[in-house]
Amino acid sequence: MIKQLVGLSLCGAVVVSLMMGPGVAGDLEATEYQLKAACLYTFLRFVHPTSTSESPTRTTATIGILGTDPFGDHFREVEGRRLDAGDRTLTVKRLGPYHRGIDLGQCDVLFICASEAERVPAILDDIRRIPVLTVSETSRFLDQGGMINLVIDGSRIRWEVNRGSAHEAGLSFSSQLLRTAVRVIEG
Repeated sequence: MIKQLVGLSLCGAVVVSLMMGPGVAGDLEATEYQLKAACLYTFLRFVHPTSTSESPTRTTATIGILGTDPFGDHFREVEGRRLDAGDRTLTVKRLGPYHRGIDLGQCDVLFICASEAERVPAILDDIRRIPVLTVSETSRFLDQGGMINLVIDGSRIRWEVNRGSAHEAGLSFSSQLLRTAVRVIEG
């Protein structure tokens, strides 16, 4: 069990409290995937398209889970809530295993599960230059072109960031997200 909260200061603590639901949030003992779900939700606020004129305005913010879903019902408390001062609603899509032709561009954040580790290069190739934030928890993810890799650091969930991959896809990271990363790759 991971006993510490996510690294994005108070924002992470609030999100974890929301996601753990009433009665549980007080004990501050969250599972690894409760914290990782909170990270994905929080990343929606700290990653932005570099050009809003190219992408249509969406009424939803979508987190896609690709592969064998480890999250269970950890998004239940926040799914359907409004984000960004109320103009987008959070949806979570469980996409199942990767196959050619799957529409990954429908996601704002795409979590690539460990079950898809061997297919990461093909997955990233399918969405290269599309403004989808790619997140995983597998070794070599950033080296393969992924944007954020979640790592366990002691009793905390931390992240590594590949700014070059994000820039190529038309995304930028807030300075707060970059400051709290344990590693940043520029290109």
